[in-house]
Amino acid sequence: MSQTKKQKEWYLKNRENVLLKQKERYRKNPRKILDINKKWNEKNKEKVSAYQANWALLKRYNITTEVFEDMLNAQNSKCAICGNVFKNRRDTHIDHNHNTKKVRGLLCQKCNQAIGLVNEDTALLKSAISYLEKNL
Repeated sequence: MSQTKKQKEWYLKNRENVLLKQKERYRKNPRKILDINKKWNEKNKEKVSAYQANWALLKRYNITTEVFEDMLNAQNSKCAICGNVFKNRRDTHIDHNHNTKKVRGLLCQKCNQAIGLVNEDTALLKSAISYLEKNL
């Protein structure tokens, strides 16, 4: 068994005591703990950013980083509507049904906003397409 696995098992067995000790330590030295955390965050910006991105995916869309990466690969790193290539993670928006919360695909900001501005109304989008085709 690896050291990390042993550490995780120990932590799970002793979680309540560990959390109590952490709270007590923070209560006694809040400024010191905040300074330590701030310095660690500054030194580990990439880890913090990755953690925040993973947390957001799970919390907001109930998907893992692996699922996100699979979707990105399946779409060849392109918007599912316009086909523009995503430049980076920030350019990639997760499209989802606002009623069911089901993730539909990955879109660029413009396509994601366009769908949102018409309230995901397919009849309105068809009407807009008809209008554009008549008035080109």
